[in-house]
Amino acid sequence: MDLQQQGKGLLGEFVAFLKKVNAAQIAIGIAVGVAVVELVNGIMKCFVTPLLGLLGSKDSHGGSFKIWVFEIGNFIGIAINFVAVMLVLFILGKAFVKDEPPKA
Repeated sequence: MDLQQQGKGLLGEFVAFLKKVNAAQIAIGIAVGVAVVELVNGIMKCFVTPLLGLLGSKDSHGGSFKIWVFEIGNFIGIAINFVAVMLVLFILGKAFVKDEPPKA
């Protein structure tokens, strides 16, 4: 057996291993998890943290609340990024993950 055939055999074994352990599904699952974490962090940063800051902040002029602003533009960017990542993962999932027929 020459080196070229041995390389193809090793590559074939590697591809079979990736299919056996559902590597594409695992990778897509991890990427979805990372995207969801980014979205939740964006919600916290843009909406929840300013609300909590509003509750705890008082200025020196009679104790009234400070004026605060939601970071709507930043959150829209985060949401667009989330949708784009989900779209790419959907397309990759359709290409690489094949549905198996149910076992009887």
